[in-house]
Amino acid sequence: MENSSDYRRRIEEFLHKVEKPVRYIGGEWNQVVKDHSTTRIKVALCFPDVYEIGMSHLGFRLLYGILNRRDDMLAERAFTPWPDMQAELTARGLPLTTLESATPLNEFDVVGFSLQFELCFTNILSALALSHIPLRSADRGEDDPLVIAGGPVVFNPEPVADFIDAFIIGDGEETAVELAEAWVEMREQDRPRAEMLRELARIPGVYVPSLYKVEIDRTTGFHIVKRPAARGVPFPVKRRIIMNLDSYPFPTDIVVPFTEIVHDRVSVEIMRGCQVGCRFCQAGYIYRPVRERSHAAIMETARKSLAATGFDEVGLTSLNSGEYPGINRLISEMMDELAPQRTGVSFSSLRANSLTDHLAKQIQRVRKTGFTIAPEAGTERMRRVINKNISEEDILQACRMAFSNGWTHIKLYFMIGQPTERWEDVEGILDIGKKCLAIGREHQGRRARISLSASSFIPKPFTPFQWCPMENLDEIRRKQDWLKSACGKAGIRFKWHHPELSRLEGVFSLGDRALGDVIEAAWKRGCAFDGWTEKLDMEAWNEAFRDCGIDPETYLTRSFGPEDALPWDHLDIGVTKKFLAGDLEKALVEVEEETCGGDNCYGWAPFASACTGFLHQRREGDVYFGGAGAGGPVPAAVPGGGTRLPVLWQGTQVTPAPSPDADSEPEGEAVYRFRAQFTKEGPIRFLSQLDLGRVLARAFRRAGVSQVYSSSFHPMPRLAFGPALAVGMASRAEFLDFETRAFLRLDEFLIRINATLPPGLRFLVVVPLERGAPSLSKIVNRVLYRAEIPLNLMNRAVSHLNGQGEGLTPHEAHRVVLSRFLEREKLPYTRRREHKVRQMDLRPFLLGLTPAAEGQDIRLMFSMDNGRTARPHEVLSLLYGEGSESVLVTRLEQMVVRGGKTLSPLLVAGRD
Repeated sequence: MENSSDYRRRIEEFLHKVEKPVRYIGGEWNQVVKDHSTTRIKVALCFPDVYEIGMSHLGFRLLYGILNRRDDMLAERAFTPWPDMQAELTARGLPLTTLESATPLNEFDVVGFSLQFELCFTNILSALALSHIPLRSADRGEDDPLVIAGGPVVFNPEPVADFIDAFIIGDGEETAVELAEAWVEMREQDRPRAEMLRELARIPGVYVPSLYKVEIDRTTGFHIVKRPAARGVPFPVKRRIIMNLDSYPFPTDIVVPFTEIVHDRVSVEIMRGCQVGCRFCQAGYIYRPVRERSHAAIMETARKSLAATGFDEVGLTSLNSGEYPGINRLISEMMDELAPQRTGVSFSSLRANSLTDHLAKQIQRVRKTGFTIAPEAGTERMRRVINKNISEEDILQACRMAFSNGWTHIKLYFMIGQPTERWEDVEGILDIGKKCLAIGREHQGRRARISLSASSFIPKPFTPFQWCPMENLDEIRRKQDWLKSACGKAGIRFKWHHPELSRLEGVFSLGDRALGDVIEAAWKRGCAFDGWTEKLDMEAWNEAFRDCGIDPETYLTRSFGPEDALPWDHLDIGVTKKFLAGDLEKALVEVEEETCGGDNCYGWAPFASACTGFLHQRREGDVYFGGAGAGGPVPAAVPGGGTRLPVLWQGTQVTPAPSPDADSEPEGEAVYRFRAQFTKEGPIRFLSQLDLGRVLARAFRRAGVSQVYSSSFHPMPRLAFGPALAVGMASRAEFLDFETRAFLRLDEFLIRINATLPPGLRFLVVVPLERGAPSLSKIVNRVLYRAEIPLNLMNRAVSHLNGQGEGLTPHEAHRVVLSRFLEREKLPYTRRREHKVRQMDLRPFLLGLTPAAEGQDIRLMFSMDNGRTARPHEVLSLLYGEGSESVLVTRLEQMVVRGGKTLSPLLVAGRD
């Protein structure tokens, strides 16, 4: 039986063949590795999408921190591999393993999936199959792990109910721990799997699909969960709600990815839930009531996270960050503290009418992060229907604030196909885009740009629009085509969502348990990563629907009434069906509701009194739920833009925010330059040069080094590398030029920086660099490599001597092969990169080729001219043929040859 180190070694042997190998290596800063043999409860957190998406997800980060905080628990990460990696694993019979310890998922007690998107369902099956875990819950035995799932998609869990043992409905901070703890305790008692599942169903917020009776509803034809199949099983299943978010502090020592992820920053959840109640938005309903983290907790989390990670941006996340009470004071205080550290702050979401000039000025003090406005609809009428609670003037005023404060690009998000939409509502989308562009031209001239995006309306469970049909494909395409043409003529960039993809998402949003067979049939036809347009195979999906005898249109095109049974009715999220039906009636007659809040409650749910009571208690006497700017008091951001909550008045001690110019890179301040040599070995050799720069910049911040930044739109630390190293190639002689604002004690710096670097990266030497010293790329003109040649490749090369190596040892024969190779006048090679093909001769660059005194290693010396050179694997492919691309190559030295002398780049740190 293979162990974890065997799996890791075998995976590294073929990582050069896959796209983005850095996704699969682990070893990131702050990852948690515990001893499996001494840890009682083992959980694998699996995200059914690629690394870059999964690592950005807040819930994934939160659960990883909560579980690993327990001494008796460990949590490790896995992600569904991209198809190329899946093919390599399958071809070699290797399982999907975790990043931390390379342990197969089927060796964990619990495997938990985070479901954020319906079109990741086939990825769940891919992960289970690669992990050698039976796909269906009914087929799992006593030794198989418990397979659970949580996230917003599980508010209609039925399409994947056959594949999941238990779902966590609602907030998972408490439930995940209780569930894992109970499962392992019962396993230790050798209780039967069926009995253990019945016990899990008693935990509040846990839904075990196998314990419920499903029947076909006569009216709708849906498969409906009617009642429990056993005594003691709750019905309906109530959502788990955490009222006080501060009781579960957000993790500060989050894992720092090696590569860029979707949300590449420290993210702090400042509020859960949303007061607005947009009628299409599922999150606005399933995350009720609104719960806020305290100002102090947010500030403390941001400080500790930045120190522990080295990120240079903090994202304040919520469904509607501008509605956080005291947002003006919070952002002012945060920027006063973080701007001198060159750390920016961004918002995940801001409503147009919650943006103030004060907020706009604060956000841009370090860098201008992206600016997005989501009107969602093109006319006032349509915005009343969806209860958006913003006017056209709010939208245009937000644009004025952004453009007048220096932004040159604004993104506008809309939705087409919403209930009651008319053609004038579609034309209104273009009209708003044109007006915003005109405002931009007034302030930014020709630099002003507008990007307009229109997604398709998809009915979602637990919203007032859950009973509404989805628009047909022809109508969606007609609207998209018109907007595409009209926006092009107006000078506006237009983006749209693939309509087939949107409708497939709609099927699974509204679907029932019968769709499990369709999902498995499509997966067997190769469907995977269906949310990626380039991977969506609608032909395969249509065949799967046909083979299962299901017409997907039945889920999308029929209107249902509040009295009809729906596939998710057995879940109780706290918001009543009666309220949702009443809100649908208001939508159809274009009645808009004011946003709710502590003083404005509509009684949506049984938790309403707890919600208002908690908000009043949290806000009472808290001076931070107000704010001040340089010009005096700044009202708190409150629902509807009013001032019902307290503000800070004259006399309150507030530090004025410095002007944006005060935070720019100081002019005339001393700059110190240094040159360092470092190693890049082990799995970290799969980092690209771009990823390496990101990793080192964050390590410098963790080490407390005051870096010098560029003066661009998005300031970056000034780091300059020597000649780039190919992905997968190791090195003992990498070089870096960097600049600081303070002189470094070099011995202390080496200790500090090496203490903040992940395994495989280590600084060896650092020397001062004179101003005006030539760059590394200009001076390095010799490079020495070592290649570790496997015995089978060496024997193949020796066999080509055709008997002329008789009487020689294999090592001597290998030397003859290398000598004859060097005697060639030309080494023609075809270099292919993406869509470019180039014929070249490698011989002028190859200066030396010698075997080691013992073993099969060889050394290759290359010349280099301003970065132009041959690559070791190109030469190896000519020498050894197929299989040479897997040879481990290490860069041993980079040299400067001048005037007959060979020098280290460290010794050429002055002017010529």
